[in-house]
Amino acid sequence: MRYIVNKKTFVFIVLVLLSYLPFIVNTTIGFLLTAILFFYATLKLVRVININGFKELGLYYHKKWIYLLVSGIFIGCVFNYTVYLILSHFDIITLEPTSLKRLLLIFLFAFFTTGFTAFAEEIIFRGFLVRVLKEHLSWKVILLMISILFTVYHLPQWGLPLPYWIRYFVMAIVFTLPFIFTKSLWMSIGIHFGGNFTYYVLLTELGLLATEKNENIVLIMGWVSASVAIVLLCFMYVVLKKVRIKNIL
Repeated sequence: MRYIVNKKTFVFIVLVLLSYLPFIVNTTIGFLLTAILFFYATLKLVRVININGFKELGLYYHKKWIYLLVSGIFIGCVFNYTVYLILSHFDIITLEPTSLKRLLLIFLFAFFTTGFTAFAEEIIFRGFLVRVLKEHLSWKVILLMISILFTVYHLPQWGLPLPYWIRYFVMAIVFTLPFIFTKSLWMSIGIHFGGNFTYYVLLTELGLLATEKNENIVLIMGWVSASVAIVLLCFMYVVLKKVRIKNIL
């Protein structure tokens, strides 16, 4: 038993390390190669602990997968667009006008980086961890453990103030709830992708944000983001529980 647990822990740690690689390399080709390496290595590693491919991790095609993915993307986009609207309404941030060429580059870069992040993190923290933990723990304990681990996963950003860590914790639950109800990763991936994409485009200097982030603005953005995340969590829980979306698959 201990041997099996150690193997699962080893696989988890390796997957986490591999998910960091695309953001460490400094070239486009390096990003693409290490992203491909992550998915290839995932398929090989999970078989070590008797998980047969992405399907058993919740990433599989079914009659509602497009509906779940698109719904998730919409929810994710609305989440960070709401954050942007609140901040811009109070003149805390502004966007800069840009050329069509630069806008296209921003969208392409955001699409690929947030796309990889959404798939990789959902495979690790929802697909893999839930698959491993559900045999031994209750859903409440699983939610707590995943939220803690997902927050710790973002350790490289330790310079961020408290509200960002609240947001990571809450969003981990938001990403996990659809997986609990649907047994599929598609809505979780959609929310993750939509939220990260909108954040990159509207709320970072690499995107369209014209405002220079000082400590005060970073703190305000964090609290607004954390507050909207809590509202989103309540909305997701009520809607998913009421609709019982797992019955439509």
